[in-house]
Amino acid sequence: MGWPYQYGLDFIPLREERYDLIMRTDFLQSHPMASKFLDAVVSQPFRREIEALGGYNLSEVGKILEW
Repeated sequence: MGWPYQYGLDFIPLREERYDLIMRTDFLQSHPMASKFLDAVVSQPFRREIEALGGYNLSEVGKILEW
């Protein structure tokens, strides 16, 4: 799904891809824009916009892992 349907195009997914954004904890804590970005991607308005496109799995969006 996703943007092709907005233009009346057919779409055949070949595979699923996962993307991770990795930040050091000290960067996340010391850069206000990094935490604002994280707040934005977990917000309900952002999720609604992406879900409306269709074809995206948002189950892991905003998940923070510590190593």
